[in-house]
Amino acid sequence: MKRACRLTPTSSRPSPTPRARRPSTTPPSPKPGPTTARAIWAFIPSAAIAVTLALAPAFSTIAGFSWFVGAITGAVLYSLIRDRNVQGHDVDGETIAVRAS
Repeated sequence: MKRACRLTPTSSRPSPTPRARRPSTTPPSPKPGPTTARAIWAFIPSAAIAVTLALAPAFSTIAGFSWFVGAITGAVLYSLIRDRNVQGHDVDGETIAVRAS
């Protein structure tokens, strides 16, 4: 018995049969929020300071420590501009864990 295919006027190929989708094992990624924006605003000046210390000849004596200076500067800036009213919550990691074999 032949199976009839429905053709659309714009295509000469039959439409594919829909396949069942497997449920996703990873949760959807969160949308960037104000915490992300604040982290970026803390990163920009700290990265500029670190690059300046690493590349400017006047700072050649501390150029090897520019990464540490940039990381500490970024942490201090973020701690100053972060939102202190955000409440954290625990999340069960079982939904994203890899199955042991």
